[in-house]
Amino acid sequence: LCQRLASKLSRSMYASKRAVRSNAEAFFSARIQSLPPSPLYAGPYALAPLMKLPSVHVMCGGVPPSESFPLEVGTMNCAGGLSVELDTNEVALAQRYAPFAWNGLKAWLHQHVREIHNPPGEWDLTIGAGSMSSVDICVSMLCDRGDVVLVEEFSFLAGIDVLRSAGV
Repeated sequence: LCQRLASKLSRSMYASKRAVRSNAEAFFSARIQSLPPSPLYAGPYALAPLMKLPSVHVMCGGVPPSESFPLEVGTMNCAGGLSVELDTNEVALAQRYAPFAWNGLKAWLHQHVREIHNPPGEWDLTIGAGSMSSVDICVSMLCDRGDVVLVEEFSFLAGIDVLRSAGV
């Protein structure tokens, strides 16, 4: 979203894409800008690359051992006769924590969006736990308490609730 916003503003405010990318952080809320880098992804002891390896047992809280995963293989039958099968490795990876567990799904969604919608310019997507979780995350990322957001008269009520709870 920030890249799209920055891209729109770049036509009138910034001279190059490099300037847009470096200024995109200005669109993040003060709370998000104040967060330290995640130890999962940053620093010399980043855990995310290690957690991708099935042979590695990360002992930090909240990461279940792979032996506790209940699913082994999976088949989903979709409308139109499409069948999606997941082998043992794919199912084991899918039961681990995101975002690295969702790489296959994200790649498939990327291809699907590109084929069906063909969005212009640079774009990306993210996978959320649900629509309201995603709206809440976006509001937290982009809005500070006291910010003003314009909405249409007949807007999604749950979205308005998120804005209100954020003090926007």
